[in-house]
Amino acid sequence: MRRLLKNEGIQAFVASIICILLGILIGYIVLLFINPAGAGDSILNVVKNFFYKKPARQMKELGRNMTVHADDELISRLKDRFGDSNIKVK
Repeated sequence: MRRLLKNEGIQAFVASIICILLGILIGYIVLLFINPAGAGDSILNVVKNFFYKKPARQMKELGRNMTVHADDELISRLKDRFGDSNIKVK
């Protein structure tokens, strides 16, 4: 067992799993401060959807329908980067 734990690949894998678990725990604690009533459901959704990947077409659609509150300078930069037709200002 000690020999296995001395393997750098195994160490990196275990460190990654520990970081993921710590992140979930810290996220849960933050959710408890923000909304104690919904923290349990929220963290369960995070864990359930951890390995779920939406289809690329659906992700593009989500990106298209995103609303951003920005100032005029940022809007002009976005228009320069993505084109006038892709940026709609309300």
